[in-house]
Amino acid sequence: MSEHIVSSYDEQLDLINSTLIKMGGLVETQLHNSLVALGDKDTAFAEEIIRDDNKIDALEKEIDALTYKVIAMRQPLANDLRTVYQLLVLQTISREWVITLLILQRELRM
Repeated sequence: MSEHIVSSYDEQLDLINSTLIKMGGLVETQLHNSLVALGDKDTAFAEEIIRDDNKIDALEKEIDALTYKVIAMRQPLANDLRTVYQLLVLQTISREWVITLLILQRELRM
């Protein structure tokens, strides 16, 4: 990202980016754990993974709030707007987690 005259703007973008990276790492871990739980047919582990979903949800909400705050306060243009938009699009990785979570819940019922 390019540097801005107002350093707090860069700090806000960096915070969104780091939160997104944190969420991505958590989703990656949860996906791996889900595959392990399904492969081992470990119901207790699967239920623990499902309970931990609230951590991903909380990060998703935090990213939403931070991103909309940047849009409202900074009114980004051109490249900055594309950057903010890309951060929102990247957030869709949590949607893939939701699909995995639904599969895990379905398999638990079988």
